[in-house]
Amino acid sequence: MTVAENIKCMRKEKGLTQKQLGQLCSPPIAESTIRQYELGLRHPKLENLRKISKALGIPYVGELLGDDFPEYKNQLLREVKFNFEILPSKTRITYDDEDDEKIEELYYSLNDLGRKKAVEHLELLTKIPEYLDDTEIPEYFDDNHPDQGSSRPDTQ
Repeated sequence: MTVAENIKCMRKEKGLTQKQLGQLCSPPIAESTIRQYELGLRHPKLENLRKISKALGIPYVGELLGDDFPEYKNQLLREVKFNFEILPSKTRITYDDEDDEKIEELYYSLNDLGRKKAVEHLELLTKIPEYLDDTEIPEYFDDNHPDQGSSRPDTQ
């Protein structure tokens, strides 16, 4: 499903009108903008997708992306690269490119239900101490940190 279809479907599942969804976003998004997103007339910026995702109670914005992930991939990668660059060197994480490619390949070979299950399994793994990285993430990556938005790259 596309971003447009996912927004509409998830909004309806929650029993919300387009106006109500827009008002739940912080700051609010106009009802006409939500309508245009759902009709596929406009593609939401990543920032607005996060607002909509949060308003719908969806913890991971990727659930809204669906088939449109490739359109947002560069924005997401720029953000990850930016976040990586501002990490102090002692907290940087190195990845094995082959593992990353394999994880991405496997994840995107799954349908929506399979992707949700994959995320659930990863969340479960994070609850097992022996699998956790003992590196602490700086507080500016905490979603509740007040300065988070000011240091983010422009994702337009």
